[in-house]
Amino acid sequence: MFVEAKDLSSYYTESIVLNKGAIGKDFKKDRLKVEKEIMALDPKVLREKLAKGKLVLEKVDKLCEISSEHVQVMISGKAPYVVKILSYGTAILNGEINPDLAQEGFARDLIRNVQTIRKSLNLSRNKECIKINAPDKDLDIKKELGKFIDMVKNETRCLDFGDQATGTECTIELGDRTVRIFIEVAKGT
Repeated sequence: MFVEAKDLSSYYTESIVLNKGAIGKDFKKDRLKVEKEIMALDPKVLREKLAKGKLVLEKVDKLCEISSEHVQVMISGKAPYVVKILSYGTAILNGEINPDLAQEGFARDLIRNVQTIRKSLNLSRNKECIKINAPDKDLDIKKELGKFIDMVKNETRCLDFGDQATGTECTIELGDRTVRIFIEVAKGT
């Protein structure tokens, strides 16, 4: 996704995370003052200054050099985005799963499972055709595959989908569900 730099803040938030152990070790009695001054900074400004080296705090009784050992700026993507700031730009990934993506994921899970089953049944990748049966009422394979039905048929050498409990019974994981399917070797193959 390409986004103008001024629009980036709508995709993520920045927060300051202190390493209190390192601050306490290095600044002892001034620890609380140093922590307060760091937390008062804008996270973006802090991140930019730390990228250039050390940050010097002048408002504390003495000069304190702050490094990335003392503090980090954490970046969290706002749902559904994942954001990574790199030295040469910012990567933004939209993690939203739309219906097409969900169907494709279901199809790929089914293909992977059926190919594993074919291998365990010693079925040739190029010879025997199969029929995939799903008798459970809560699983309508054709509907859930949608436009990816032909992809599954081609990748698994499946001639058809049915709802009978005939063939070799297998329990598989499809997304976050555990379902029963039956693999039936097609006659004449």
